[in-house]
Amino acid sequence: MTASEIIERTNRLFPDTLQFPVKLQRLKELDGRIYQEFLSAFTEGEKNKPETEYSQGTVLLLPDEYSEVYMRYLCLQQDIENGDTARYINSASLFNAAYLSFMSSYTRKHTVKPVSIKY
Repeated sequence: MTASEIIERTNRLFPDTLQFPVKLQRLKELDGRIYQEFLSAFTEGEKNKPETEYSQGTVLLLPDEYSEVYMRYLCLQQDIENGDTARYINSASLFNAAYLSFMSSYTRKHTVKPVSIKY
């Protein structure tokens, strides 16, 4: 799914005031974190490396069935910008649940890189 598709879907479901370039930057940051903290630990990780520049047509790292991760992250960012603590807590819980669902599924289907241990 592309960055613009995620942003458009999020805007339809959760209208907000964050500008498109800000949302695009947030998606780039999230893809970088997903790669750095999770995907790089797998043998297929190198082919999933995020792009360096993001535009409307950039294809995001996660498969379409996990687009909720991106949508929930954008909602979370909006709540931070608005200073809405109660909504932020709810958004953070929903984002974490969606992200954990992705990580669990990915871990079951892919091989972790071997790690050499030195004694």
